[in-house]
Amino acid sequence: MIAGRDALLNIDAAGAEAAAAEAVRGLAITYSQAAIRYASLIEGDLADGNDAKAKEHQAEGLAFWRVVEAYMVPAGADADAMDAVFNLDNPPGANGFGGEVRAALEPAWDALGIAASDIGSLQ
Repeated sequence: MIAGRDALLNIDAAGAEAAAAEAVRGLAITYSQAAIRYASLIEGDLADGNDAKAKEHQAEGLAFWRVVEAYMVPAGADADAMDAVFNLDNPPGANGFGGEVRAALEPAWDALGIAASDIGSLQ
């Protein structure tokens, strides 16, 4: 953000664009991780027989997805697959979990210069 501010103050359009792209990349990483995490929480909730908690986690996962959807879909993320997992009209878990979310997001990661190591794995 500071690099972007400085670029704008110095009337450096290329620097401002690079800073904006890096900010989007950082948001995409953070919110991708959150979406994957909440998909895995849904899976655990259902395994524990806690449908109410699964529905709550589905709503939270949807909120994380919606934050970055406008950036991720044009970059190649599969909106239909993400909506299938997090759409509140669907019962939690009806359309997959973390693996499906990760696969739906990977094309956007490639386009945004995000490596699998940037996303990491759940522990």
